[in-house]
Amino acid sequence: MTSRKAVDMLMQTMEEYANWGFHFMEDKLTDDPNYFYRETAFLEVFLAFDASTGENEEYKDLESLD
Repeated sequence: MTSRKAVDMLMQTMEEYANWGFHFMEDKLTDDPNYFYRETAFLEVFLAFDASTGENEEYKDLESLD
């Protein structure tokens, strides 16, 4: 594999991840315009990345930080 091909593949992968993130955020904001103002919103986003492992079950019923 040439260096150019490796860089092209890396850039394509990075663009796919970025576009997925933008679409994810757009969907969340379409469903609930105030989604990212919730205290646990960003934690839920990070846990969504790991949803396939089932390890985030303990965070389902997060309490308010107040």
